[in-house]
Amino acid sequence: MPANFLLVDGSHVQPMKSFGHISQGIAEVSMGLQRRADDDGHGYWPTYERAMTILGHRLDGYASDLRNDGFDPGLGMFQPRDLTHRFRRVLEEKTAPLNATKAFPVNTEVQPGSLFYEQTRAYSTGEAVVYRGGSGANIPAVGIGQAFTRANVVYIASKAEIDFLEGLRAGLTGLDVQARKMRASRLVIDELINKWTWSGASEYNLYGLLNHPYVDTALSDVSYIAATAADDIVEDFGQWANYAENESGGVFQPDTLLISTKLHNKLKNRRYGDNADKSLFDWMLSANPHLKTILPVRELNDKGGANIHVMAFTRRGTGAADTSAEMIMAMTPTPLPPDRRALVSEMFLVAGFGGLNHREVGDNLVVYIQSEA
Repeated sequence: MPANFLLVDGSHVQPMKSFGHISQGIAEVSMGLQRRADDDGHGYWPTYERAMTILGHRLDGYASDLRNDGFDPGLGMFQPRDLTHRFRRVLEEKTAPLNATKAFPVNTEVQPGSLFYEQTRAYSTGEAVVYRGGSGANIPAVGIGQAFTRANVVYIASKAEIDFLEGLRAGLTGLDVQARKMRASRLVIDELINKWTWSGASEYNLYGLLNHPYVDTALSDVSYIAATAADDIVEDFGQWANYAENESGGVFQPDTLLISTKLHNKLKNRRYGDNADKSLFDWMLSANPHLKTILPVRELNDKGGANIHVMAFTRRGTGAADTSAEMIMAMTPTPLPPDRRALVSEMFLVAGFGGLNHREVGDNLVVYIQSEA
């Protein structure tokens, strides 16, 4: 007579439609059992202990068959990282310094929405002569005129996607993902503006320090290398440091030196003087006290090719009217209202940039120098 197997689900009991595996399990548990006696002398069949032993072996077999990570079932309730201390502070990604705003003031006079800007310069001509009497026909008249330069304003955009569910998960783990994405969105804009401030972008008609058509540019015929006599390097540097003043008759004089970090470190680590008590660079600056601000700039490394670096002279002066170069920012990086689709919001960041405007090009000089650095 076949056995009846019942399935109990809470208070509901019903016959099982398939009980073959149950029968097989009972046969496996009962195989080899021996009757035992408890503490009171009552006999029983140790089916529970037998079943748990089989189950334990079965689970061990599953672990060895299914896992490839060396998991030891004897670890108990602890997970692999439960006993690992986690520092609460998340280390931020380090980025190279952006030197554009250190070197040049920012001009926000150009209004958002502008696609171009113009810089107008007035000039005069004529001369005075000795009056010889008469009608004065021999006295030349003075004249005045003006010229202008024109450059583009471009609008740079970046995007961060903010997922609502991702934000919930990030909050659970203590990571402010939304703020990090917005910070990254701002960083990529700042990095591009910094790059174009130095090198410009001819394809967008943006002028930087190195591609401006009116800035004097020179290639030194003195290599700043160990084989070159220190006195020759000092003399060459002095020529470029005083170039603007000498050529303009004192109208222009830079007060700021922007120098490749590789070239700067090379000169700082070369001894100079009768007692070798100064670095070559320190002596060069002491001979040119009009250079009041020195800024090592990584963006000027290898700009003329491998081991051909740039040093540039400019003027920051005493204020906006006395500066020779300025960054044109029609719109500082600005977040737009979010564009929301379902659970995802797209955050756009936009900035308006007009390159580097050279107000007084006579103060500015770019020199390419070969060095071992």
